[in-house]
Amino acid sequence: MNPGRGTLLPKRISGLQDLASNLWWSWNPTAREVFRWLDYPLWQSTDHNPLKLLGEIAPERFEEAAANPLFLQLYDKALEKLSRTRNGHGTW
Repeated sequence: MNPGRGTLLPKRISGLQDLASNLWWSWNPTAREVFRWLDYPLWQSTDHNPLKLLGEIAPERFEEAAANPLFLQLYDKALEKLSRTRNGHGTW
């Protein structure tokens, strides 16, 4: 997976690309917080576009995020919610 600058996402957070590619993130506060946490100023300057954010973020931020227990907790929660939604739980 190539988020940008020739950088591969660390395996532990490889679901970021999937999360960013599904418009579900746009109405889920937990998912939006994942991207805000990665780089808030960049999140703002990319007009809250997660794909653009992943393409422009400094590669070392991915490594830092993959090693941060608080970020991983948030990330795991967002992916679990996305999975539940895809499986029809919590939908209309």
